[in-house]
Amino acid sequence: MEGATQALADVLDDAGVERCTLVGYSMGGRVALYFARHHSLRVRRLVLESSTPGLRTEAERAARRAVDARRARSIREDLADFLANWYRMPLFASLAQHDLVDPMVERRRGNDPDALARALDGLGTGAQPSLWSDLDAIDVPALLLAGELDEKYVQITAAMKARNPAMRRVVVPDAGHNIHAERPQAFLSHVVDFVSRH
Repeated sequence: MEGATQALADVLDDAGVERCTLVGYSMGGRVALYFARHHSLRVRRLVLESSTPGLRTEAERAARRAVDARRARSIREDLADFLANWYRMPLFASLAQHDLVDPMVERRRGNDPDALARALDGLGTGAQPSLWSDLDAIDVPALLLAGELDEKYVQITAAMKARNPAMRRVVVPDAGHNIHAERPQAFLSHVVDFVSRH
């Protein structure tokens, strides 16, 4: 996580960007939150879609690292099979309602399996330090987005807002974990509205 956030800082430096609005989805949201916590002067606003501050206990993180290690092996052995199983998980069930499973699988089949497995090893939820106790230290405007059909992240974003009431939380109707793909206009509308107000 430290390497990923430093790489992001380097990209901003190379582009001459001192402060930015940072938008992150799922794992990218976890990276964005970590970046906002450790490079706070670089972030003007924060948009987190279907993201979490991590797992609360070391026992939970250890169990998740074991799961992610198995997933990483599966990615390296047969990416196509892994993707087919990945998008059958309940977390992504709503993608089928929007006819998005096949296009998502097809786009991701061209990825480098070893790079994906390394990302999972290094940036998976089990590898990430918990930021739950740091949420109240996030002092930039933050928007938390969760899809109505993604009950887990509806609850997570409610708990995040409880830890930091200044965060704005929106639950998007008729969307699951992947709001920007399932309900792109609604996603864009919420992001534009948030940016225009802050």
